[in-house]
Amino acid sequence: MSKIIIISDSTCDLNNLAKERNVEILPLKVCFNENMYKDAVEITTPEMFKKIEETNVMPKTAAATIDEFVNLFNEKVGKEGNDVIFTGIGGCLSSSLQNAIIAKNELDEEVAKHVYVLDSGNLSTGIGLTILKMCDLRDQG
Repeated sequence: MSKIIIISDSTCDLNNLAKERNVEILPLKVCFNENMYKDAVEITTPEMFKKIEETNVMPKTAAATIDEFVNLFNEKVGKEGNDVIFTGIGGCLSSSLQNAIIAKNELDEEVAKHVYVLDSGNLSTGIGLTILKMCDLRDQG
């Protein structure tokens, strides 16, 4: 039986609440010089701030790649024909949204018709609150 899968990137800052509400999180990357870490997977927010303090270097970030989106969308739509809704950091703030749109356009037509990409126009708490409302609506049917 198909269902609705909600996906965001790690900028939504839902942490453990994402698991509780059945939200899939695609991590962005945090880069310190040559070292790259998956946000909230390989580096936590406190660890990131500690590195900034120790190195006096502000990290750069990188969006999830098109291939990462393609793989995740294919996996989540699956054989059941689940519907996937992605919203993450706003399109004017990151290439994350653009990569998700390109990925959707690269999907097989049968899979792509089940993928919806929305520009949150937000970051952090704004995305998180939007996603929690989406979860409420999904859970109400």
